[in-house]
Amino acid sequence: MRRSASSVKDGDLAGADKESQEVSMLALHLLQSALVHVNTLLMQQVLADPKWADTLTDADRRALSPLFWRHMNPYLDL
Repeated sequence: MRRSASSVKDGDLAGADKESQEVSMLALHLLQSALVHVNTLLMQQVLADPKWADTLTDADRRALSPLFWRHMNPYLDL
C-alpha cells in the first residue's frame, strides 16, 4: 500500500484544526528547504569535477536549479 508523505486533498492540507494544518505546512516547507540544500550540495560536488567544467556551456549553467525532485520518493511504503 502506498501513502503520500503529506495529507493533501483537493489542494487543502488535511488536519483536524487550523493549528494541525499550519504544522503540516511548516513541515512541508522544512522538507522542501532540506531537499534544496541537499540538491545544492550534490550539484556542487558534480560541478567540481573538471570533466563537467569543460562540458557545460554558459547556457547549461544558467539552466541548473536545485529545485529538482524526481530522484526523491514522496511516498511511504506501509
